[in-house]
Amino acid sequence: MTETATLALLVLVFVAVALGLVTTLSLVPATADRARGLWPVMISEIVIVAVALGFVLPGGLVTGLGVGLLAGRCGFEAASVVFSPTGDRRAVGLAIGCVAAVAMMPPFLGGLTGAGLGLGALAVAIVAAARFAPPARPADAVVVFVFPLAALVAFAAVAARSDGAAILLLAFLLVETMDSAAVLGGRLFGRHKAFPRLSPRKTVEGLVAGAVAVAGATAILGLAVMGWSFGRIVIVAVTAAVATVAGDLTASWIKRRAGVKDYPPIHAVQGGVLDIVDAWIVTAPALGVVMALV
Repeated sequence: MTETATLALLVLVFVAVALGLVTTLSLVPATADRARGLWPVMISEIVIVAVALGFVLPGGLVTGLGVGLLAGRCGFEAASVVFSPTGDRRAVGLAIGCVAAVAMMPPFLGGLTGAGLGLGALAVAIVAAARFAPPARPADAVVVFVFPLAALVAFAAVAARSDGAAILLLAFLLVETMDSAAVLGGRLFGRHKAFPRLSPRKTVEGLVAGAVAVAGATAILGLAVMGWSFGRIVIVAVTAAVATVAGDLTASWIKRRAGVKDYPPIHAVQGGVLDIVDAWIVTAPALGVVMALV
């Protein structure tokens, strides 16, 4: 079995374990009330996993189109909350989203050169948007270019690699492990706010639970599946944990600056697509760098 197929199977196992855990906690009187509140998130996670596997596993054109659609929606969401505070946010968001979708294609056709072309197209689009529909803060145009747009180009560049599917699935698995353990740990044991202004629902206890879960998952993957050295396991675990939190907090920071709670919603429970993939589009490129260097 290839690494990609093994990781896809592990993603499904992860979902099954999470489903079993939430079911068990829902039946235990001491944790039932809090655990039952996790069911909408659990059902949402199942849908997210199905969509992610559906566009990552096929590779080639299907993956390229999937990344393009993802980038188009994320570009729309980010631009629509930042640009044109007194004008038509939707129109600006759609324009940036369309350019973002197209800008994901060059990395699949020309590697790093293609990624550069994609970044160039996005830079032109951002300059035009800032010229005709300026954001409340001029620096916010640069912020949107860096995240999520440049992050998405890096994500596409990783997806286009021969080992891209495996890296995307590894990142997805570790991000979901971190997020799920952090949510569960926060719901059950959370007492101290980690980032009260930026992300009020995150707790120190939840982040610790997430980091421990990522360390354990990376150790198991590294030893049983990937054949990694101890040093590589540590680097991957730390990178995944830091990148996951960084992506999530960056997306939250942009929303707070724009004065909105969520990006334009696509799902009642999770909010916008960018609310769902904010950590993944940062973690996958970070792990791509690690895999290339370590």
